[in-house]
Amino acid sequence: MPAAGTGAAATFGCQALGCTSTYSSQSNLNRHIKAKHGVYVQMPCGKLRQDHGSNSRRHKLRCPDCRAIQSLPPLDANLEDLDNAIERVWRELDDAYNAIAGSPYGFF
Repeated sequence: MPAAGTGAAATFGCQALGCTSTYSSQSNLNRHIKAKHGVYVQMPCGKLRQDHGSNSRRHKLRCPDCRAIQSLPPLDANLEDLDNAIERVWRELDDAYNAIAGSPYGFF
């Protein structure tokens, strides 16, 4: 049987249970096995897909959930800014407390 879409003789057949795909080269068969029968990986959206670069890239580009998740900044992206803001607020609260405590009209 010729390989799909070519006139070349198919010498490399997929051995996966129930799969009848044949290919004219080992590299084409390897690509098929990885894409169709390979290890599953979880996409950012939570769906499981075979671990093949082009499948994963295509899914991440076309899936609205993956695109939304990938557009979010990393959780630690602005951690230093957040730490600085928290420290600034604490200083302002401390200054405000000291101003009130030292005032003749103190509230405490």
